[in-house]
Amino acid sequence: MARTLQMTQVGKRKIELSNLEKVLWPEDGVLKAESIAHYLGIAPTILAHINGRPLSLVRFPDGIDGESFFQKNRPKYCSEWMDHEKIGDDGAEGKQIDYVIASDDASLVWLANHAAIELHHIHCRRPHFDKPDYFVFDLDPPEGYPFPQVVDLAFELKEHLEAFGYHCFCKTTGRKGVHVVLPLESRYDFDTVFETAKALAQPFVRARKTTTTLEIRKDKRPDKVLIDVYRNRPAQTIVAPYSLRGSPGATVSMPLTWEELETLEDPRVHNVHTARDTLLERGDPWEPMAAFAVRLHTDRTVSAEEKRDLAKSRTYKTPAQLSEYEKKRSFDRTPEPGPELEAGEGNAFVVSSAPCLSPALRSAPGKGRRVALVGDSQRTTTPARHQTPGGQCRRSSPRISDLRRRGPEGRVWRGPDVGLRPRQLRRHQRQEGQLFLFQVAVKATHSGVSPDQYQGQGLAVGARGRATGAVVTDRCGAHAGRKQRRCASWGPNGAMR
Repeated sequence: MARTLQMTQVGKRKIELSNLEKVLWPEDGVLKAESIAHYLGIAPTILAHINGRPLSLVRFPDGIDGESFFQKNRPKYCSEWMDHEKIGDDGAEGKQIDYVIASDDASLVWLANHAAIELHHIHCRRPHFDKPDYFVFDLDPPEGYPFPQVVDLAFELKEHLEAFGYHCFCKTTGRKGVHVVLPLESRYDFDTVFETAKALAQPFVRARKTTTTLEIRKDKRPDKVLIDVYRNRPAQTIVAPYSLRGSPGATVSMPLTWEELETLEDPRVHNVHTARDTLLERGDPWEPMAAFAVRLHTDRTVSAEEKRDLAKSRTYKTPAQLSEYEKKRSFDRTPEPGPELEAGEGNAFVVSSAPCLSPALRSAPGKGRRVALVGDSQRTTTPARHQTPGGQCRRSSPRISDLRRRGPEGRVWRGPDVGLRPRQLRRHQRQEGQLFLFQVAVKATHSGVSPDQYQGQGLAVGARGRATGAVVTDRCGAHAGRKQRRCASWGPNGAMR
């Protein structure tokens, strides 16, 4: 077909596009223009995963039925503004490879215009090009192997790896396999990571000799799934998340939640026509990946507190001691009110009587602010009568009046609204200890964040006028072990105790 040209501007870059009507997937009728539109449409998400990573390109100048080639070095005619990085041995001539790095939307459009259908990246990121930030297990089945059986193996591998303290993410390869990806702190060289991945895979394969193998030669594994750990070696790559594949169906290597993978019957449902809509509908399952990066399990040390058996302490209780205490609690034999439970997902553990910690808590239904202590998603709530129409607290505590009635001269300074900005807990004494000021310290929380994802400190005010400090922790236990603050309370005769 005759060559056609068209100038376009992507961001601040002007790019010359050619042959937009060329058919790259003949069986599916997918045009080159659709390939460019795919990468431009998901640019913010795919760049979050590949920006700063050296790319290798699989190019199909004449479509997937024509000749294709794997390209590592940056093309000589590449635009000057395209980001790139030379990696390799400076002392050995010809050993350095000048990799392309996609750092903006225009980079993706330029690559797609040059028929770079598949984007593959190395497991490292600038500036740590010698240290991977994840390692991967590639489940590569033979031709005709049922995909649901590959999914079953992926779940078994996930369970095996989680036993070593890793968090597993998954995606389809865009063909017949599954990638299980484990985020890692960038502190180990490629050889160390590869040997660790191989050591993790060996017992898994030994326990499933009839269905899995580490043998990479296809003639040696005609009916077994390869657990490919060899992609973790230096300069090896995997196909990038959300990259197109040069396969029939114009499929996409699609990141999924484990729930989505469990119900997936055919990976070809994720293709150039559906990937962007799926992404817009449910978001990117890999967005929080960096937050789960850990050390290799061979490089983790047990803390001193975990090693020694702590004696009983008035100020600190070990999890085992708290568990023993919880078993002794019986609300049938004590006037202490039980916690008001709110259904959760098993990832909240909190002592909480702090008011107005987040908009989510301020809008939650509830009958009072009694302490909800120990257990899954046990949260306290603020009564509707103490909320403004916008869901904010009208005052620092609905029971602050108890302190006013019991305190000498009945004076307690109430302070500004709680939950709107950080404040410090302080106690101030005037005129022989007759006046105290109470404030609440609460770390400002992000609007819309779920209650089990915040952290802060609060003040619990009991029905009898006693003020006690409480520590609220997030699911990572950022404040675990911090001593609870205690404030003064009034005795029967008006004296401070």
